[in-house]
Amino acid sequence: AAVTLDRDVLVTSLVRDRLREYFGSDDETDYEFLIVDILHPEEVIYPSASELTYEDFTDPDEEKEFFRLWYRDRRSERGRWKLLVRHRAGSLEAAVATTRYQNLAVAFGTLVLLASSMVMLITTARRANALARQQVEFVAGVSHELRTPLAGISSLSENLADGVVSDLPRAREYGQAIHRETRRLGDMLERVLLFSTIESGKKYEMVPVGLAEAVEGTIESVRPLIAESGAEVEVEVPQELPPVLGDRRVLKVAIGNILVNALKLSPEGSEIRIRASATETNATREARIDIEDQGFGIPPSELPHIFEPFYRGSEAKKRQIAGSGLGLSIVRRILEAQGGRVT
Repeated sequence: AAVTLDRDVLVTSLVRDRLREYFGSDDETDYEFLIVDILHPEEVIYPSASELTYEDFTDPDEEKEFFRLWYRDRRSERGRWKLLVRHRAGSLEAAVATTRYQNLAVAFGTLVLLASSMVMLITTARRANALARQQVEFVAGVSHELRTPLAGISSLSENLADGVVSDLPRAREYGQAIHRETRRLGDMLERVLLFSTIESGKKYEMVPVGLAEAVEGTIESVRPLIAESGAEVEVEVPQELPPVLGDRRVLKVAIGNILVNALKLSPEGSEIRIRASATETNATREARIDIEDQGFGIPPSELPHIFEPFYRGSEAKKRQIAGSGLGLSIVRRILEAQGGRVT
């Protein structure tokens, strides 16, 4: 009996379907394969891609004889096929190495991300602890600042009510002292309320503001404090300076906070200078206000912290100078929210 095998049918109907079953379709598989005749390997029977040749599989990942003709209990040396398989990366070892490196990179990236997250958590926790500590100090400081004028007002008003003071000049002194302590209380409460308003996301009314008007209005509002300190305030603000865009009321607050600091931290009878100027470059036009005092200054180690809320310098605390630690923080928030800066 004679049997005729159609090689094209074998390849298209049997071999190709089995290869796709085990390795997946040509678009899905990570492998390339070639079927060649063992006796004539240059004769390609079936390639997974038309451009593949036997020379491309000189070092395959796997090779296996899988087809042989038999007849009358004897094997035929003809009709023997061999399957050659290699990974698309060039070799299975290369693919494994690439995957290993990718896994190592992912693992390393994950570790870096975890480490960064841990550092951020630690930093955030430290900042939260520092802020909590500053808030406690703030509450203690504000309580002290409120208690002192309240005690003075209570004592002075009680003396007046009990008739301890009978002459008019003495009563006038008491009245001035009560007024001074009342103003101090008002300033403290106004500062706390303003900080709370800013923190809640206050919207500013941006209008053109004259620098001379802002500086003069600020000086007028702190005139009693200037008189108490005995300081001489020298102002150099040209009237012809162009206006700046900002919120008139809070700009005066920002200037006032720095001026009040200068008055409180300078020796009695010292000189304070306020100068304003305008600069213009190709990109921007800016107005600048300089406030110079003769106080004891700020140590370099404390400069990074002076704009933090509730922070007070060591020298100010040692000298028991009144304050809440909110003034400069308010200044920075006001100016930065309106496109300015403070140094």
